[in-house]
Amino acid sequence: MFYIYKTEQKVLQLDKDILQKYGNETSESTLFQLLKNNGCLPSSSKTVEHKHDEGTCNELTDMLKRTTSEIRSILARYLQSQNISFLLGNGCSMYAGSKSINNSADKEGLIDSAIDELKQILPDNAGAWETFKDKKIEEVLNSLEDTRKYYEIIKSSKEKDTSDNNTAKRLEDLILTFKAKFLEQYVFNIDYNSNEFHKLFLKKVIARDTNKSKVNIFTLNYDLLIEKTAEELGIFVNNGFMGFTVRKFDPMVYNIDYHVKVPESNRPIPLNKSINLFKLHGSISWFESEEALPYKVIEKQPRFEKGNNGTMFIKLENDEERPDYVIYPTYSKVRQSFDTPYSELFRQFANILNLRNSTLFVIGYSFSDEHVNNIIGNALSNPNFNLVVFSYDDISTNNSKFFNNLVERSKTDSRITLFAGPLLGSFEIISSYLLPYVEVDEDERELDELAKVRDDNEC
Repeated sequence: MFYIYKTEQKVLQLDKDILQKYGNETSESTLFQLLKNNGCLPSSSKTVEHKHDEGTCNELTDMLKRTTSEIRSILARYLQSQNISFLLGNGCSMYAGSKSINNSADKEGLIDSAIDELKQILPDNAGAWETFKDKKIEEVLNSLEDTRKYYEIIKSSKEKDTSDNNTAKRLEDLILTFKAKFLEQYVFNIDYNSNEFHKLFLKKVIARDTNKSKVNIFTLNYDLLIEKTAEELGIFVNNGFMGFTVRKFDPMVYNIDYHVKVPESNRPIPLNKSINLFKLHGSISWFESEEALPYKVIEKQPRFEKGNNGTMFIKLENDEERPDYVIYPTYSKVRQSFDTPYSELFRQFANILNLRNSTLFVIGYSFSDEHVNNIIGNALSNPNFNLVVFSYDDISTNNSKFFNNLVERSKTDSRITLFAGPLLGSFEIISSYLLPYVEVDEDERELDELAKVRDDNEC
């Protein structure tokens, strides 16, 4: 329960008397659970179990605000960097329904179904397939790909219509089914009406001086929470696609900037109510099209369908609507990141981090992707680069070698700021209490006032 700022390690001092008043534990994870269980965090729907208790919430949130006031001041300074970027991992989407691929309880059904099918395809290896139960999804996908490649090699050396040819085809179908079920279980179960923390996050990060660069959001997630939330808030998203009937990918779109010209102002004012969005691992809305040259990637608008109790999910009618451009969790994802369109996105990632006075905030990412870590590591050679990391895992429980190296380096490198633990690393807490609204300049206030006047006149 600590953080490192300017090479100094600091401990978050919580009021143990207040915590003991509501439970036996006095840890930061206890405070997080108390806030959630008492309905003290923003929510689109409060259940009976999480009924809002105003007195309890005031006491808990006041304590949290007092103990994290220095953290907000630290973040306010970094948020005023000329170039700010965010790297968002799966931890930012889990509150809305996404799941951790490393959670054994979530992966069991997915892997069990693959084992049953493998026993039908290759019954002589039934014992080997049982070992998949102890593997991660990434390892299972790699094993399936290796097995398929083995039978593809045999297939190429034999005549058509042999049993080996049939095996290779069945394995290929199994892999496609596995990937489809993976998306259904881990991505398509996200409730897009439970996006309250994305709303808070986006509102805060775009509250910038108009003289500063537009915010860049890099995400490893396939979901559309950022896009859907931004649309609800009236925030313009530049995601590298352009077009109306056919929205095709073109990285040059990221160079387009927008300005607002109003008669009352002497100069056009940059439209800072906008973000650049880079989906480094692809998206569930990306599809292949031979006509969309040169990258052959188009974006299709998804169908949102209302569920029970005010929920909203993306609905796919058939397999043809499944995305073509998603980097699945396999060891080959490093190689895939060098293919288009991903190579263009990673090039933008590297270039932006190397801009002058650049700060990267990392949230919800476990540092398990080598190709992403390499770019961050290279950016640290830029003396004008600052890195702010929020880790949900405690220092002792994160097994990433890269993360552990960052921890050690942060003790001597003042450019690295690190917040660790289930409280300081929670996207819900970060967006609700830690990220501040940064003061904007007079031009921005003038634009807001003009907008209010126009709105009043229209009414």
